Amino acid sequence: MFGPLSGVTRIVLERFPDLARKLAWLVEDSLTTLLHHACDRGNLELISILLGLDQGLEKDRATNGLSPLHLAVLRRRVVVLEEFLEKAPFSFSSLTRSKDSLSSRHKKQKHRCLHFHGRESGN
Repeated sequence: MFGPLSGVTRIVLERFPDLARKLAWLVEDSLTTLLHHACDRGNLELISILLGLDQGLEKDRATNGLSPLHLAVLRRRVVVLEEFLEKAPFSFSSLTRSKDSLSSRHKKQKHRCLHFHGRESGN
């Protein structure tokens, strides 16, 4: 299922699990974990490896309070959501620091996009 690089990636992450937890990747001015970065980029192979490590990485928060799953929802990455549903189903009940659920966060973003579009088109 995974390419030759995946084996190397898996071995490195298993031997140095702190690499996966480290807040070192920048996504929208927020420091994030490797799983956040993979969700932002839609890197399904890396997401699958990270969730397969069974370290609870899906619970980690970026400095802006978002979980990796929140980023996947914001980016509308359906295949990533399916991977989370299969490997980390409880992450769907996670809240942001401001107590937003995944669905309320998505609705707010959609409303902002519609509002911005309406201003742009003169409506």
